[in-house]
Parts: sequence; C-alpha cells; structure tokens
Amino acid sequence: MLHISDFKYALRLLKKTPGFTALTILVLAGGLAISLYTFGLLNTLLYKDLPIADGGSVVRVVGERKGRISTVNAYLLSEIRAGGIRSLSELGAYSATTLALGDKDSVRNLSATLAEWNVFEFSRTKPLMGRGFVREDSTDGAEAVVVLGYKVWQSAFAGDPNIIDRSILLNRKPTRVVGVMPKDYAFPGSASLWLPISSKDLQPTGYTANAYSVYARLAPGASHSQVRTELQGLMKRVQQQDGRADSQEEDLDGLFPLTFQSVQTYPEGPFVFAILNAVSLFILLLACVNVGNMLLARTNERMREIAVRVALGAPRLRLLLQMTLESMIICVSGGIIAVLLAGWALKSTNGFIATVFEGNLPYWWNWGLDGATVTAAAVFIPLMILLVSVMPVYGATRINASALLRDGTRGSQGRTSGRISRILVTIQIALISVVLLVGTAMGIIAYRAGHIDFGIDPTNLLTMQVDLRDSSQDTPEKQLLFYQRLLGELRGSSDIDAALLTGNLGASRFAVDDMEYSRIGDYPEATLLVTSESPGQIGTRLLEGRNFDSRDSETGLKTAVISQSLARAYWGGESALGKRIRLLDEQGKTTEQRIVIGVVSDVRRGENLLVTDKNTFAAIYQPLPQAIEPVLGVLVRHRGSAAAARTAMYRAVSNVDAYVVPGPIANYDDSQKKLTLVATTMTDLFVRCGIFAILLAMTGIYGLSSNTVVQRTHEIGLRRAVGATDRSIIWLFLRQGGRQVTAGLLISALISIGILYLLSRFAGLGTLTLVVVGVFFAALVTGLVMSAIYIATRRVVKNEPSVALRYE
Repeated sequence: MLHISDFKYALRLLKKTPGFTALTILVLAGGLAISLYTFGLLNTLLYKDLPIADGGSVVRVVGERKGRISTVNAYLLSEIRAGGIRSLSELGAYSATTLALGDKDSVRNLSATLAEWNVFEFSRTKPLMGRGFVREDSTDGAEAVVVLGYKVWQSAFAGDPNIIDRSILLNRKPTRVVGVMPKDYAFPGSASLWLPISSKDLQPTGYTANAYSVYARLAPGASHSQVRTELQGLMKRVQQQDGRADSQEEDLDGLFPLTFQSVQTYPEGPFVFAILNAVSLFILLLACVNVGNMLLARTNERMREIAVRVALGAPRLRLLLQMTLESMIICVSGGIIAVLLAGWALKSTNGFIATVFEGNLPYWWNWGLDGATVTAAAVFIPLMILLVSVMPVYGATRINASALLRDGTRGSQGRTSGRISRILVTIQIALISVVLLVGTAMGIIAYRAGHIDFGIDPTNLLTMQVDLRDSSQDTPEKQLLFYQRLLGELRGSSDIDAALLTGNLGASRFAVDDMEYSRIGDYPEATLLVTSESPGQIGTRLLEGRNFDSRDSETGLKTAVISQSLARAYWGGESALGKRIRLLDEQGKTTEQRIVIGVVSDVRRGENLLVTDKNTFAAIYQPLPQAIEPVLGVLVRHRGSAAAARTAMYRAVSNVDAYVVPGPIANYDDSQKKLTLVATTMTDLFVRCGIFAILLAMTGIYGLSSNTVVQRTHEIGLRRAVGATDRSIIWLFLRQGGRQVTAGLLISALISIGILYLLSRFAGLGTLTLVVVGVFFAALVTGLVMSAIYIATRRVVKNEPSVALRYE
C-alpha cells in the first residue's frame, strides 16, 4: 500500500516545520533515554548473566538468618554434597579475604579469594599463563601456591613473562605462582588473586567455626524453586540430627539459591528494579502523550486538507498510513538518539563507579550499551509509534468529509477533539502525579542515605583491621599482650594523636536490673562491642561517668559502657551509672552481669542505614581485657599527615609481631562516603529526571488544558450571545477542569499508594512525610491545570461574541 512517495511526502511535511520536528524528536529521545538508562543500569546490577560460559546456570547457595544473607557452615556444606541434591551440580566453596603482598618494607594489601581447587574449571575459564589449581594443591601439607589476577600481574610484577614458578611473599609466607588469569576475570567476585582452600577444612565431622560462600550450577531442567525445596528439606534434617559446636553458630532460617547478582542487593533488589523502571516508564509515557498531542494538533490543522483528499477519492487507509509514517519517522529518529544517549550515560557511569570503587566491585558490574538494552529499545520504539500515532490517527478516522467541507472545522471535530483532549489531560495528571510523588519519595530516601550522621567525628580518622587467628598469638593471654603493646606503639608515635581498639560482636539479648520475660524473643537487643581504654577523645563522646581504664582489667569488676539511647530507653531521666545489665545466651540464661560505669554518644550501627528503630543506637561496650577477640579494628586519629600516620600504623604492628599482617588502612571519612555514594548519585539522578518530567508535565498539561478551551471557542461565543456572563463561563470551565484533576489524582493515588507503602516499610519513610509530599504535588498539579484553563478561558471571553462565533 505504501510507496516511496509516501516517505518523501512525510519527510517534506516534517521538513516544512523544523522546529516542531526537532522538538518532538528531542522530547521522545529524552523520555526513552531515561527509560533505557534506568533499565540498562539495573539490569546489569541485578539480572545480567555472569560473563562466563553458561553464566545463566550459575547460582550461589546462601543461608538466611533474621532476613539477611549468611554463609554456609562447612559441615552443612559437606552434608549438602553427601545428600545428593539432584537439582545442583559442581558445588564449590570460597571465602573472600585480604592478603599482604611483599615484606614489611613494601606491603601491598590485595583482595583475595580462598577457593576450592575446581574454581577455574567451574567457571570454564583457562589461565592466560601457567595452570589453575589441581586437587593436590588443596591436600594437607601441600606447597603454598597462588594464581594471580591480570591486574595484579601487570601492576605488581610489571607483566613479567617469567612470573610462573616464581616465589612471592603473601602474608610474609613464600608462595609459588602457578598461573595468571585473563584480563577482566575475577570470579566469583572481585578477586585479585586466588589460593586453594584446604580439603581438610571442607570435610569436618561436625559444626565448626569455618563458614563459606557456595557456588553451584543448576542441573539441566532444574528450577530455583526445586533447588530451594531440596535444600530446605536437607537443612531441616541436619538441624534435627546434629548439634552445634558453639552458640555463635545458630540455626539458619533458610537455605536457598540466588543468582550472584541478586545476592548483592537481597532482598530489596527486585523491588527497587520494579519501582525505578516504573517511574522511568511513566516519564516515557508522558513524553509520548505530549508528542501525540502535538501531532493531534497538527492533524487538526490539516483536517480540511485531509477532507478534500478524501472527497477526491484518496484511499482513507493510505492517508492513515501516511500519518503513521510521520509518527514512525519521529519515533525512530528519537529512538536512535535515545540509544546513543543511554549508551553514553551508561559508559560514563561505568567509568565513574569503577574509579571510585576500584578493586571493590563485582567484576560483572560493567555497564555499557549491551544487547539487553538494545533489545529494550527495539521493544520500546514500536510501542512509542503506537502510542504517538493513535491520537492523530483516531482523529483522522472521525472525519466526516462532507460535513467538514460544508460547515467548517467547528462543526465536525469540536466534540471529538474536545473529548480526546480531556482524556489526555486526565492521563497527564495521573502520570505526572505518580512520577512526582514516587520520584520525590525515592529522592528523599536517597538524600537521607547520602547524608547520614553516623555519630562519629571523622576528622583525621584512619581505620585498620588486625587479625590474629593464624598467627602465633593463639591464646587470649598472648592476644591481650599483643593489643596492649600495639596501643603503646601507636600512642608513642609523634604522628598519632589517639588510638583505640574496637570490635563488633553482633546483636545480643540483654536484661536490665531485675527485668524478666517468659520468652527469649521478648528480651531487648543491643549491639555488643568490645573496646580498649581510650585516654584521648576518639570515636564516641563520653556523656556521663567514665571510659574504660586500668581498673577494668581481666580480673576486675565486670563493667560496661552503654549508649545514650539505651540509657534513656531503660532509665529515662534517672542516671544509668551503677545499674546492672545482664547479657543472655540464646536460651535466655544469664552469661554474665555487668555494671554500667559510663554513657557515651550514639553511633549508628546495622546494615539498614535508612531505618531508625530502637536497636539502631542501642549499644553495650565491654572492656577489651574482659572480652578478648582475635580480630579487632584499629581506630587512629592522626595529627595532620595521613601518609605519616599510615606508615606509623604499619610500623607499630611490625614492631610488635613482624609476622602479623595488618589489613588495608582506610580513611574513615572516605569509607562513610563510599557507603553513601550510590545514594547521593541516585539523588542527583532523581533530581535531573524529575526536572525533565516536570518540564514535560508543565508544557503538556498547560498545552492540553488551554487547547481544550480553545477548541470550545465557538461554544463560548454561543453562551455569551445568549446572555451568559464571563464569570459564569470561567467558573463552568474551572469546574469541568476540577473534575479532570480529581479523576487524574484519584488514578495516581491508586497507582502510588501500594508503591509508597512498600517504600515506607523498606526505608522508614514516615506517613506524615508522604502526606505532605502528596498534598504539595496535588496542589501544584491542580494549580497548573486551573491556571491554564483560567488563562485560556479569560483570553477567549475578552473577544467579541462575533469573533468567537466565526472561529474555526
């Protein structure tokens, strides 16, 4: 039906109005680019297959405890293997750690993965040089070997082609290099090098302190639900048949498979994916409605021309196809620009995040214009053509050529065009209200996440971890002596102002004074911490009583310092000093009783930084000599030179024990900023998308609302001719506009209410905040619509009735 001449005709029409053509293309390009960027960003984050052979079948077997992901005990893993889970194959274990490369004069901390010997066979990836692991590498007493990542080989060894079989120092232990992996390979996460796990550690006879992350592949034809069912059944059998070695290894609540991607954002990831894509899709719909309305107005201007062509015998179907062809050219052009814009934005995002989080990102987080994003564009563009074309095509199908040629435009199209315009206004109101309300709510959440007060002054603070588990400091007495000497070395440095050792022991049930409950679950929880004495002000601020000192020795009175929130919750305006706190085990039995000697300022703790509840700031601190832990963090406030302080921290550890390798040193302020960087970036994204959406809505709603009035100019002339006052006409149109606003706001409320409820549960967004935001934007949209109607109506009624009656 269509010919090349039809394409030329459509191009001529668009060329005659370059401003209109450019505007419609850019509006569609902007809306589609936002949708494609959001989809591409989140798809790579959550759903894109791992970049290894048959990456879609790879899963992680994870435990769940109290709603959070947990590793799997080595004993439970061995039972999974022995139990013959038919829906899984090629199970393997790994754990992430940090290792020091080099000697004490030149130490470089690297992220490393301790993995089963089959890890490279599992990922179907051959080494670039040398070999991977063999089974003998994991046997007890085997030579220490390592496989290097490409970046480490290049940066630490200058790409030495003779690196294979060379001995290097890892944690000051000679280790032979047996292989180098290809560029961009870092399975299972962000490893810089790999070492084999001892097979002895993976074959315990009961629950041990060793717990691992588990990788596996789905068996052919197996589903995630089938794997979950098998794993849950096996876990319950093991829990019923076997005891646990220590109270810290409490039962898992669940055992199931997840993709590696979804583990990173569990359990909120799919929810965030759906919400953000819905908001971006609404922005695209706004763009389509606006462009469709502009094309409808353009069609209305050509109604007489179209009627003449129909009267002369032009096939109506061909006319409609020509109009669709015009929309198609606009949509395809806008789509091409949108794909290029989205690709540029994704590439820029990839460079930005890779720079900020260098070495700490899962290796599959590599954003760019990929096949999924292009496929999404291929789906969205035909939908855009359909949405943009439907309005002008519908308007053209309603043409009564004889009536139009006899009576003019006002007689044949006023009612139909007016109805379409009113429907479009209602749709615009609903869409923009949802976008503004949900977008603002998520923007508030992102802003709050990016401006969290952690409760600690980060000025000149450095952090480092010390791990004594694999050192000669293998008893509590030796570990306490090591810590005391380390503090002496740190505080004796001229570059360090104050130093503190601290460790987080996790959540613990407790009771104050004589508090008793019938069930363990009714007792309150607080974060249990261990900390050294601190003569200098660092970390928390002392508000009442005293900090730990030499009186709080291993043989001294059992003491505790508590957070301000905990003191207020249980003793109100009364002083907490001298009060008793009983720490409880999982059965509710008192393990020890401590006397409160101090109250300190609150520090935000917990994984969910957005929600503040009664446990967020509840903390109980124990003195280090009375709760010795093999892994502690070192917190240092330096006098001015961070580089000199870093050197002093490494030197202090080496002076106490040259074979203890400290973890990487981090700037406390930078660590906090990295926690919130994604949130601040999302805030900026919401603001930019919101501005674009508001501009679309303002122009679209104003144009549609005023156009609805203009199309009824002849009607206004008749009303004035029969005696209606200007004020009554204006009020009539405002009342009709009010009904449109009410309908649009009700539709948006129905769409938004479920989303906002989930947001409030997920991020602790208060009802009052949501109500205020909702009322504000309802008033804004209402004011915009009413202003457009009032201005347009007032402009028409200022004319003489005869002018309005002659309007076409």
